[in-house]
Amino acid sequence: FTEGSYEGVATTGIRSGGVVGIPTFLEGNWKLVDGYLIGSGDYLWDANLQGANLTGADLANSYLQGAKFSGANLSNADLAYTNLSGDNVTGTQLSGATLATAITAPVSGTPSSLPTDWTAVNDALLGPGAIVPTAQLAGADLEGVDLSDTSFGSVDFSNANLSNTNLTGTALGDATLSNVSSGGITGTPKNLPDNWSVSAGYLLGPGLDLHGVDLANANLNGVDLAQANLTGVDLGGASMNDADLEWADLAGDDLSQAGIVGTNLANANLDGVNLSGLHLYSDNFEDANLVGAQLSDVYFLQPGCGLSPHCPYAPSVLSGVNFTEANLLGAVFVAAGGAAELGNIVWSDTTCPDGTNSNSDGATCTSNGA
Repeated sequence: FTEGSYEGVATTGIRSGGVVGIPTFLEGNWKLVDGYLIGSGDYLWDANLQGANLTGADLANSYLQGAKFSGANLSNADLAYTNLSGDNVTGTQLSGATLATAITAPVSGTPSSLPTDWTAVNDALLGPGAIVPTAQLAGADLEGVDLSDTSFGSVDFSNANLSNTNLTGTALGDATLSNVSSGGITGTPKNLPDNWSVSAGYLLGPGLDLHGVDLANANLNGVDLAQANLTGVDLGGASMNDADLEWADLAGDDLSQAGIVGTNLANANLDGVNLSGLHLYSDNFEDANLVGAQLSDVYFLQPGCGLSPHCPYAPSVLSGVNFTEANLLGAVFVAAGGAAELGNIVWSDTTCPDGTNSNSDGATCTSNGA
């Protein structure tokens, strides 16, 4: 290319390497670096650009899979809409580079610098607008990372820490979120896996360990927390209407200020919970453990519902519940022609609605207010 002039020559889509000479003119922002023609729309598959000076290079829309950029200087380079998968970025300078809309995983090595709000975690470069089809992020500490507008493919986040992350517009619909840690999350994701949601700054889904977190006054309506550990959680003022809490563990929790209507609590561990004074309409407590629970003045059906064909709330289902040592003083099971569904109840040392003890009432409360 010595002294060659390429004014007006279309350069998009060129694949090069081993080019020698110094051209007098290259179209647009193209340049010759270490034997490669560098410019927008370039084909640089597996290119060896180790230690190359690519400061401010325009590589937007280029194909860079498998390129070796170790030790290269890509500061302020435009890498929008590029594919960096398989690239070696050990010691690469990327400060000020445009990485939004680039495929930034999987890569090997750790850059020496990155744009503001970007970080390298395992085999991925993560920041606003990244495209991450796959990455090794199980158990990763992503606390405080800005993942806004990032698109994740089938990425496994199992046991990862996503506390204080920015998930505005983040696509997580195909991700695995099993047992993630969170809290302080900002923004609304573009999408989430089935049965997952964000509320009160937490990612919420089945099987999570949420022991001890603060969900006071949270909107948990319709959330799926089946099999979740909710022990020690502050649920004061939380609304859990229509939530799925099947097999969840809420032992010892104070739920007396929570909203629990139409909630699935089948097989839940409610040992020692405080539900006093609540209106528990249309709830499913089938086979739940309510040993030692405080249930005084609870309504298990809406008064007057039995007389109205248009009543929105059915009586609660209590089949198979264990009421051992529970306090049901003043609880309402029957009203205006309706009744909560009872059957196979365990009554043992239970305080019945009329104040008597089930042990003195033939091991039942069915004739004593239930």
